[in-house]
Amino acid sequence: MLTFIATEPVLALLATRSLNAIALGDDLARTLDAGISRTQIVVVVVVTLLAGVATGTAGPIGSVDLMVSVSSAGSSNPTSAGSPSTPSSARRAC
Repeated sequence: MLTFIATEPVLALLATRSLNAIALGDDLARTLDAGISRTQIVVVVVVTLLAGVATGTAGPIGSVDLMVSVSSAGSSNPTSAGSPSTPSSARRAC
């Protein structure tokens, strides 16, 4: 995993010139010899590996955070306890 952390950002930085050329359009990218198909494949692989490393690093922390927020949302929501959905300020105005 450490090799991915070290090499993937370098590969992403090396692809920036070709990505900038592709952003200008396919015709201009071909004129600039950007290698459209090769760049797209490299970028998809790099982004997939970077997402995998990020998920592998922060995954357990994020999943616990999501579980806590979802489970506590039901207990703190006033509409789920059977109270009316209108805010108290609107009820006072009537």
